[in-house]
Amino acid sequence: MSPHDTARSEGTADSIKHKMTMEKLTVHDLLLSALGKVVHQHRHSFGLSQEELAARSGIHRTYISDIEHGVRNVSLRNVSRLAAALGLPASTLIKLAEGEMVPEVGT
Repeated sequence: MSPHDTARSEGTADSIKHKMTMEKLTVHDLLLSALGKVVHQHRHSFGLSQEELAARSGIHRTYISDIEHGVRNVSLRNVSRLAAALGLPASTLIKLAEGEMVPEVGT
């Protein structure tokens, strides 16, 4: 990971922490975060790097990273590309993400 990537990751993490402390997360935010978690878990289960998943899906590596961090509003086209690269139907990828959603405490 380059120093630029490290700074980018730290900035992304900081922006997520800021959003989580400053405002209530929406269902949309929770789904994007859960989708990122599922993509990350499946990528690791296949022993793929972000670069390898990027090559398989045709999506740039930094975009994959942003998806995994839950900060990208992923299009249906890219959900389909990711799912195919992970050997899953797109509907399964979404269902897995929905199963990972954790509601905010107190809601």
